[in-house]
Amino acid sequence: MKMNKTKSIICFIISIAVVLFLGYVVMFGVGGRHTGSAQNVTQGLDLMGGTSVSYQVDDSKTKSFTATDLEDTRLKLENRVHTFSSEATAYKEGDDRITVDIPGEYDADAVVKELGKPGALYFCTATTDKPTDEQIDNHEYVKVGNNYYKVWLSGNEVADAKGVASKNKDTGKTEYVVNLEFNSKGTKAFGEMTTQYVGQSSYIIYNDEILSAPKIQSVITGGQAEINGQKSLKEAEELASNIRIGALKVELKEISHKVQSAQLG
Repeated sequence: MKMNKTKSIICFIISIAVVLFLGYVVMFGVGGRHTGSAQNVTQGLDLMGGTSVSYQVDDSKTKSFTATDLEDTRLKLENRVHTFSSEATAYKEGDDRITVDIPGEYDADAVVKELGKPGALYFCTATTDKPTDEQIDNHEYVKVGNNYYKVWLSGNEVADAKGVASKNKDTGKTEYVVNLEFNSKGTKAFGEMTTQYVGQSSYIIYNDEILSAPKIQSVITGGQAEINGQKSLKEAEELASNIRIGALKVELKEISHKVQSAQLG
């Protein structure tokens, strides 16, 4: 009897501790991002209302594409819609459609217009020159913040980008890198950039945001390059995906968009 009573007390104490812990998580969450807290629960369009836009691959403008191409396109759209809401999502439907959901009240036409803008990725070097408006319009220079950067090549000259784990020949340690491959035009431009700026930083800029600033360690004229310094394979794969996004061959056409009012029950 005494043993059963002791077990009951222990179970009661554990139950109280679990309830208190769950209550704390609901109120405050876990970690700096407050994961699990009530305030951090993502609400769908049925609760918050919002805008939903569906796209389909435009066969008339896209000759062929792979599953990776479609996933990169989904990621591109998701990155775009996060400028509206951090709770926005982009997901694939079937093998040629992508739908974007943005909770909250937004102008549907403005959303469609923003998502329809083509992304632009450039390989650049820093400059103290102040370019003319014409040079900026011609994509000879780009501006990030208050700084200008000279454009050497664009995402159109990137043939491929892959994030991989590679063993350093000198140290034997595993490193996480992005392997780049350029087409003939990109090979020439990249060679010219690395020749003139060896020992200095280059800048990979996408939609007026610096994705990476690798140091040019040597002259590279063979059409292949490696970006090292990533902390994990996931980080390397994400950078590679962002670079591929700047060279997407997939063209989308909007097939529908709707605004849904908040509903409950």
